[in-house]
Amino acid sequence: MGLSGWRWLFFLEGLPAILFGIITWFFLTDSPQEARWLSDEEKNWLITEMERENAGKSGGGKVHVKFRVMFTDTRVWRIAVIYLFMAMAAATMAAWTAIIIKDFAKVSNTEVGLLGMIPGLFAIIAMPLWAWHSDKTGERKIHSVISLVVALAGVLMTATAVSPILKMIGLVLFLVGSTSIMGPFWTIPTLFLTGASAAIGTAVINSCNSFGGFFATFISGFIQTRFGFTGILLFVCMCYVLAILLTATLPLNHQKTKSRVIARG
Repeated sequence: MGLSGWRWLFFLEGLPAILFGIITWFFLTDSPQEARWLSDEEKNWLITEMERENAGKSGGGKVHVKFRVMFTDTRVWRIAVIYLFMAMAAATMAAWTAIIIKDFAKVSNTEVGLLGMIPGLFAIIAMPLWAWHSDKTGERKIHSVISLVVALAGVLMTATAVSPILKMIGLVLFLVGSTSIMGPFWTIPTLFLTGASAAIGTAVINSCNSFGGFFATFISGFIQTRFGFTGILLFVCMCYVLAILLTATLPLNHQKTKSRVIARG
């Protein structure tokens, strides 16, 4: 493929983001009052629910946040560190999973690609089901911890099992756990932040994803040259152990928030 061909490929890859950006500009509103697709009854219900939820969070419904407040809230930084460890583990596994599969399965590159699809098939089923269960029970922290434990168990199985089948099951468990956590985890900051503070806090936490990928590249490469794939998997296990401990001991005043759906009609 020539240079012009690659340019067209990159353009087509970014086209959906451009189109949805335009759609968002015209249809996404700043408040329920401006949502033309909601009836007056639905607007009033949604406004009441938002005010009720915000009343139990720091700062109330209208928040004027100072950066000093965000930088002194230890919960925000703890969640950011948790996400850093999660990102390091996920980036390491993403970089080495194909090579790990080829190493234990002894198959061709094409077969590696096909086998690599198996964990993803289980993950796309487990992720929405786990998020649904978290919404149904209104619980977030324990759901996040369980997801991390499942991911840790999967990595341990991949690192220690002798059978290729058990190693593949380990990769399935890893991907199921590492993806299923995203739903419950990203609701945790909104349990104690609202308004502008939620936006700033979420940005701080999300920035750790880039840092995690950056650090994981160097650390995993260093470990691989000295300890092989087993050392890489043990490094991922260490990241998950630390994430589990930090999540399990995370102080939250409001750990249950039931999700509701607007009923039309």
